[in-house]
Amino acid sequence: MPLHSNAQLHLLKPLENMSNNKETLCIYLGGSNLYHLNTPESDFDHRGVFMVTDPAYIIGLNRFDEERKMSENTDYVLREFQNYMRLIQKANTEALECMFASPESFSLLDKRFKLVRFHANDLINSEQFYKSLRGYAQGEYRLALGQRTGVLGAKRHESLKKYGFSPKNCTNLLRLLYTGIHFFKEDRYIVNCHDFGQAVYDKLFTIKTKPETYSVTEMERDYKDFEKQLDSAYNDRKVTHSFNPTIANWLIVQLYYPYLKDYYENSR
Repeated sequence: MPLHSNAQLHLLKPLENMSNNKETLCIYLGGSNLYHLNTPESDFDHRGVFMVTDPAYIIGLNRFDEERKMSENTDYVLREFQNYMRLIQKANTEALECMFASPESFSLLDKRFKLVRFHANDLINSEQFYKSLRGYAQGEYRLALGQRTGVLGAKRHESLKKYGFSPKNCTNLLRLLYTGIHFFKEDRYIVNCHDFGQAVYDKLFTIKTKPETYSVTEMERDYKDFEKQLDSAYNDRKVTHSFNPTIANWLIVQLYYPYLKDYYENSR
């Protein structure tokens, strides 16, 4: 399913006003546009990774972990590379989707980040990924059904009153659970929901766009079913991945070494 035309335009728009002390490694259009669950009303979630080039930030005391720029329907979030690698170590799902998204999803994909993506299977921890998914799913489930306390956005509050659940949160919850199911069954991290198969894709898209056709009871049933499938896929997995710190640190050195070398040689 191709991106809507307005999303295609946004895919080509990089973050503006990048300073001279950092370089962008990748930018992609995330969220529902990346999962191919977008509608004409979908927001534009630009995601990506940058690296600082100032030694004071690379090995010094200064920190610059994230660059964020938000407007009414557009959200830019770029994470600094070392921060990104820490998120990968924790099997953060947003960090992982950047690692496994198709090259066509990116409006900018630097050769240095292509090297990082080449080592994707050496940077994902199966056990941590499972724990991350299970923990996230339980919290998202309570949020989707209005059981989690806190300030609700206007759209979510309206959906809970109208349907008894948040279609957006339920769709994201089931999508992530099925991502885990496929990963442990097939040793494949899926980002494009079409790759789940037509039946699962149609279910996710219908929940999001026609929530009136589902009941809270059906949402609870689907959640428990997907959760059970995830547990089974994890317990029966044939391939186990471990986060390789040697490769992770080697990649970090590869990216930052030229700037540290230049600083060292010019400061003697």
